[in-house]
Amino acid sequence: MEADAKRLRHGAFSLFTQLITVHIKVLMPLPDLDFFKSFSPDQLSVIQSIYKHASELLNNSPRFKYFTLHNHVHFDNLYKIADHIVAAGLRIENDDKFLLALAIPVHDLGMCVGLSGSTAQELLYGVDDYHDSANIENFVRKEHHNLVDDWIEANSVFLNGLSLPASTVAMLSQICKCHRVVPLETMSGIVKHVGSLLRVIDELDIGPNRAPRATYENVYKDLDPVAKWHWFKHNITDDWIKGHNVEYVKRDENNSIQFSVVVRPPRQESVEYWLNQSKRPIQKALHDSRAWIFIKERYGLSIDVKYDVEKSQPYCSDKSWEEKEFEALSAGKKVILFVDDEARKLSDLFYPLIGKYHVQYAYDANEALTKLAALDVDLAILDLQMPAQGAYTSEETGGFKATGLILHQSICEDYPKTKVGIFSGSRHDYEKPKLPTQFMLKKPIDPDVFVQYVEDALK
Repeated sequence: MEADAKRLRHGAFSLFTQLITVHIKVLMPLPDLDFFKSFSPDQLSVIQSIYKHASELLNNSPRFKYFTLHNHVHFDNLYKIADHIVAAGLRIENDDKFLLALAIPVHDLGMCVGLSGSTAQELLYGVDDYHDSANIENFVRKEHHNLVDDWIEANSVFLNGLSLPASTVAMLSQICKCHRVVPLETMSGIVKHVGSLLRVIDELDIGPNRAPRATYENVYKDLDPVAKWHWFKHNITDDWIKGHNVEYVKRDENNSIQFSVVVRPPRQESVEYWLNQSKRPIQKALHDSRAWIFIKERYGLSIDVKYDVEKSQPYCSDKSWEEKEFEALSAGKKVILFVDDEARKLSDLFYPLIGKYHVQYAYDANEALTKLAALDVDLAILDLQMPAQGAYTSEETGGFKATGLILHQSICEDYPKTKVGIFSGSRHDYEKPKLPTQFMLKKPIDPDVFVQYVEDALK
């Protein structure tokens, strides 16, 4: 009798699985966009098959409970962004566009592979406690672009059934790896150029439907600090709409498209902060990786991003959104702001403090002032010599040798509740400022001594 019940449960589960699969296949067609109109019926069939397969995996992956959506919603957003870029005058051959259409649903599938695959094992070698779920999540967040080969290997029968040539699959793998980290200049030909498009389009997906508002409002207190920040940022950022924050400019052979970031946080003081944070990854993809150059040289289109201060107005549907912003900006902890043009190199000093405090970094005085306006900073730790980036003039700062001291004065005047410590590598002797100062430390310093000074300042 127990065996009969077991078979019945198994049969019911099998039927449920089949119904879910049919439901996904019926209700998840490709979005209705001009982007797809140039493809042959055979090409559309391949794109549709991979789209469904990737949707089934990423819609139901149990591994990343609190990631922003990487599923069919993300794919559709990328296709819509690609549609904008093509409509703006991207001169792209059908073969290149076909590879882009395949890469959009495939590029994040490294998130779904089992970690017993050869690539994962090679990357995991030497990683401490990789069996721990938190470490696994961080590992896959960092390395998923490199794990796409494991998905290809595990799904070779599926891909062979689509009659995709081995050369196409190999290019698809390389293009998907290009969506993050990989130096684009080390690639060549179609891989470099389609990979550049994929990287930029992926970073442009900053709108609210990637972090559903109803879900966010119900679970935000349970999110980890990184997830809280990303979910909040998506919820306050406008979608890309032509005529609102997307502009096509066509002048003879010089076509371009302009994306303008618009945000609506609950406080006016944080508008500039969120504009910078939303724009920066896109700007980095375009310029630091030189993607805009590679796109223009092959496809004849300039892509640029800016932010729109006038359209970015504070909006607060209810008071709880101010609380959500506070949680996103501080993780509910005391906030340390470290201002130093070499902050990245010195970040190891803060590792013992990260569990207890929320540490933010600024690389110049202008960025520091933006973050001070947005965050309730408990302790600002300032270098003396650093760029001002327009916040102060060279004359005011003595050739930027005293930028930190001028910033210290600004903090005391505008943010009197924020404590200040000085941490400088200046070769010049300096006297303790007349302004309130928690400590004055010189680089280099013993990390334990540094931590003790910070702890004492925040007691």
